[in-house]
Amino acid sequence: MNPELEALLKAWDAYLQAEQGQEAERLLALYDARLDHLVARRALLDVTLDMDAAITRAADLSTVHTERLGARAIDLLHVAGALTLESELFLKTDARQAQLAKDEGLKVASSMVTSAS
Repeated sequence: MNPELEALLKAWDAYLQAEQGQEAERLLALYDARLDHLVARRALLDVTLDMDAAITRAADLSTVHTERLGARAIDLLHVAGALTLESELFLKTDARQAQLAKDEGLKVASSMVTSAS
């Protein structure tokens, strides 16, 4: 994985694990700065998602995956958005989203924070 993207994910993980307060604010600012840097370099793109297309795609995904994976609406929308945007990499913190994304052919990168819920 790109080292800058990996640093971005680590900054996000640190923020998610921090208690509320000044440390959390500092970590969020660090994450925001890293994200802004990647967008400025065009390593990450700021795009607009066609929500109608993503919702239609999520409905299609639901038919195929919901019963088998227990996929929730947010899982379906997250993956459908990535597919609609033709994303090169799917970032996740959730096991169900990861499995759904993999089943749909997306390359998945995991954040260190994981959840089964």
